[in-house]
Amino acid sequence: MGSDIKVDESCIGAFWELKGKREINAVIYRLSDPLDVVVVECRSNLTHEELLEALPSYKPRLVIYHLPFATADGTRRSEVVLVTWLPEAAGPKDKAAYVRASTVLLDALDGLHLQVQATTLADLDYHRLVARIADQL
Repeated sequence: MGSDIKVDESCIGAFWELKGKREINAVIYRLSDPLDVVVVECRSNLTHEELLEALPSYKPRLVIYHLPFATADGTRRSEVVLVTWLPEAAGPKDKAAYVRASTVLLDALDGLHLQVQATTLADLDYHRLVARIADQL
């Protein structure tokens, strides 16, 4: 099934920058107007709290996040995760476009397989996020 949404080349470069270097741990993507191209909104090195603050309360976003955590047995891990941010206040057309865009972005970013959807900041609480990712491992 084809998609009407494309991924700008800068998105792939930002992903590999995040994976290859430690200068950034988050890449926030948005859809261009008219919701047809995924583009990089920002590359940054954010604490978990800063990441949550960076998410708009009424606009969806896609976030690639390098999540460090410890497993139940104390083993330190870090995983790269795609977060599809779909806040409750966003319109249905925007939400649908971002769900499609998350699939297109996953296909474009080779080696990315962990993903979560969130509609509230509580969904992205650090411990809740770690539990959701651990369930996918």
